[in-house]
Amino acid sequence: MNFKNFIGTWKNEIGNQLIIEPKDKKSVSVTFLSYLDNKPIKRKYSDSSDSINMHGELNFYKTSLEVELWSKGKGFYLCLMTEPTNENELSPGISRNEEDAFLEIHYSLFMPLQRFIRVY
Repeated sequence: MNFKNFIGTWKNEIGNQLIIEPKDKKSVSVTFLSYLDNKPIKRKYSDSSDSINMHGELNFYKTSLEVELWSKGKGFYLCLMTEPTNENELSPGISRNEEDAFLEIHYSLFMPLQRFIRVY
């Protein structure tokens, strides 16, 4: 899979948006906008930084795009997979290192985890 399949603007049913732009040959820049006000969210676990220009790369097996929700090596990711039958749909998931249980309270910032549809 090529990370170019992920480039574009995506929206889920409730109105959350992902804006995925190329950064270099191996990575992308991802912005998450909340359905509440169409603005980036404040990531309290990351010095209240906005959910803009987050780093994304294909995983080791090149089957999903992993977006760093914190910083490199911190182990808190938004995982995006294209649907096998429709490249204009993304299925999201969140992963973290097991020992970072304190991050569970922050999952709600990116909810609901609904399928994203490419809008541009």
